[in-house]
Amino acid sequence: MHCATLIGAAALIVSNVNAHGWLGLPAVTFRDGVDKTQFIATIEASTSGLSGSYSGSPAENTAAFTTAISSSKYSSLKDLATSLGQIVATGANIECGLTDPNESPQPLPDHLEWTHSDTEGFTSSHEGPCEAWCDDTQVFKDDNCAAHFTTAPAKMTYDKSGCVGASRLTFYWVALHSPTWQVYANCAALEGGSGSSTPSSNSTSSGQSDTPTVTTATPTSATATPTVTTATPVATTTPTATTATPTSSGSVAGEADEDCGSFDVAGSDEEDCGSFDVAGIDEEDCDSLSVAGSNAENAHVSESSLSFDNIDSSYKSGKVQPQPQYL
Repeated sequence: MHCATLIGAAALIVSNVNAHGWLGLPAVTFRDGVDKTQFIATIEASTSGLSGSYSGSPAENTAAFTTAISSSKYSSLKDLATSLGQIVATGANIECGLTDPNESPQPLPDHLEWTHSDTEGFTSSHEGPCEAWCDDTQVFKDDNCAAHFTTAPAKMTYDKSGCVGASRLTFYWVALHSPTWQVYANCAALEGGSGSSTPSSNSTSSGQSDTPTVTTATPTSATATPTVTTATPVATTTPTATTATPTSSGSVAGEADEDCGSFDVAGSDEEDCGSFDVAGIDEEDCDSLSVAGSNAENAHVSESSLSFDNIDSSYKSGKVQPQPQYL
């Protein structure tokens, strides 16, 4: 009885030692029959080539590792793990561990999640660095994930824009609580992120297309009507005529100008007024509005003949030719 109890306890201890979590977001798929929580490779501190002592507390070991790797030949945690990691899990590989890289592609999440149970994300005693990569682009890095992300699941912000067009997100975690370092690696297939959403940490470019809003202005024209005063001649024997000079209100809308009331967008070159142009249309005539300057040469006012010479933008002269009246 006691023997069976001890065997069961030992099995539970071994299970808990190897049970340290997996990537929850984006979701990963494991091959059938594997322990998805176990580390897949190890690295011996003594043969790593990194300086420092790794027989202290998890926090002390992590601090020593952070200092050592920054001055080493390894450019990243991924570089060190894939170069030095020795596979210990049956069927695993150093790139993706026990996950299936050919799983159904996942959408890009707003944040990354590492989970172990309902009450634990990263195992708190397993301090050490972690990284996330979208193909060959690093999108997340932290020197001590277990100490800095303590929720269940652990939630980590990342550079979502760095995953645009990527086919795979790979997550690496190395636990440094003992001189034998534990390596975790998970891969998630991606749909090929659009990057349109703004990540919660780093800023991103949106590929949004803005359509300019154009407000059409309707030109308002005021037509000036010339005011003509006709003098009534008084005749005794020989009729006399009083010539009145017509007065005209001012010219309308500056007809001598080359641009009047035009609505121009993005640098048009039009010379005609009343035109509406978008994005540099080069037409010389486009629905121009002629006001108070028509080609009419004669106008009749109160049965008197009114003639104008050279009407162009203003009235230069007016002549009244009254009919004689005899008393």
